Amino acid sequence: LFEKTKKLVLSILEAKNLDHLVSHFNRSLTGDFNMEFCNLIVFGNPESYRNSGAKIVSIDDAYAKIPGLLKSNNATCGVLRPEELQFLFGSRANQVGSAAVVPLSNGHNLGVIAIGSADPQYFRSSMGTLFLSYIAEVLNRVLPQFMVQAG
Repeated sequence: LFEKTKKLVLSILEAKNLDHLVSHFNRSLTGDFNMEFCNLIVFGNPESYRNSGAKIVSIDDAYAKIPGLLKSNNATCGVLRPEELQFLFGSRANQVGSAAVVPLSNGHNLGVIAIGSADPQYFRSSMGTLFLSYIAEVLNRVLPQFMVQAG
């Protein structure tokens, strides 16, 4: 787990722009960590990121759809409500049985990490989130520079 996390963190640090960061993140989680579903959602004005492959949503939309998941800076693990899954995973929401969600913030809300499994028992509220929280902390520090570049 440490080696996979180290590889992901180094690829995040080496990313040249928001698209590269999202691509490295998704590739690592689906490839190295064998996660079935993952999404890095960035909060911002979607019009400012027209040429980006990243999923950009307004902070108002996020608070309207997933307010309970954004109230804390801690990871939330378990079975989510259908409307939360829809917001986080889009067209694949009905395939997600359980998820881990971590809000990203560094002085202000930056986005959210969403990782899902088809197995409803895979992510549980009792599971440890040390490595996921660590990855979120790295993203909290790297993401703002790409938001400025892309915006």
